[in-house]
Amino acid sequence: MTSRVVLALLAALLGVVAGLGALLGAATITYRPPLFLLAGLLTFCAAYSLGLLLATRGISPSRKRRARAVLFCAGTAVVRRPLR
Repeated sequence: MTSRVVLALLAALLGVVAGLGALLGAATITYRPPLFLLAGLLTFCAAYSLGLLLATRGISPSRKRRARAVLFCAGTAVVRRPLR
């Protein structure tokens, strides 16, 4: 159980790093904020989804789908919250 939590956290970290890299890369190419924000968000979602696929690969099929959906929504909500 603990190793699954660590893998899920690593997946979130990988998603954040990839998303920030894409955001900064797109920002150097264009000055349009919606374009580079979209690039960062899409890259985050793709990297985080792939990480969750790896983190939940040993779970039974009945729990796997629910675990992936809950972890993806929770992780995305944490990353998308406004900074103050």
